[in-house]
Amino acid sequence: MPRFNDISQFPHAHYEVDVSWRYIEETLKSWADTADGMGGLDLSPDYQRAHVWTREQQIAYVEYQLRGGEVGKNIVFNSPDWGHGYKRPTELIDGKQRLEAVRAFLRDEFPILGHLFSEYTDKLPQGLTFRFRVCTLESRAEILQLYLNINAGGTPHTPEELDRVRALLAETNGPSQTSPTQPSTSALLAERALTPSRKVAGRKKKTAATTGLGGGWEQMLRGPKSQRRK
Repeated sequence: MPRFNDISQFPHAHYEVDVSWRYIEETLKSWADTADGMGGLDLSPDYQRAHVWTREQQIAYVEYQLRGGEVGKNIVFNSPDWGHGYKRPTELIDGKQRLEAVRAFLRDEFPILGHLFSEYTDKLPQGLTFRFRVCTLESRAEILQLYLNINAGGTPHTPEELDRVRALLAETNGPSQTSPTQPSTSALLAERALTPSRKVAGRKKKTAATTGLGGGWEQMLRGPKSQRRK
């Protein structure tokens, strides 16, 4: 007889920590320094894609998070020697595109809602965090299988499916609904494209299962099926 308890489980994180955006670089440097001269910190191992997100995809993700989005915060690493020697590499398995999008915004490489990061006069909200999750898989085969488990599934929304929901939203709002006073960066980019051209560590916790991500912004971020999220 089949039993749920007999279903093989995906690897679980050995360690996890919430890292505020304001401490991302400090945390990565700390991890790299810990592994310096030994295994090292590898943010782009050979099984990873290049930085494939377009600028529009980076903007969409960062703006989603700045508006309070709660999906897509997990960043998965693997460190077989975590906490005892770091002789082998600590590798970034999942979240390369999202991590780089935020780092690029913090470097003032693109604006959000018309302003670069350095132009905002207040601090980043405390809720803007990544959850860094560290697995301790021993073999390369296990690492590659986890990468495939995270990235091989899911079906992105088609443009038609998204347009149908936009039509439902417009119908719900009605003709008298006023437009938001602050247009999204995506809307600003679309308007610009139509205009003739002229001369932007937290608390520690133990273990939970590693997961992929989903959310309304995935279609823009993931793009064609051949460019799946990582």
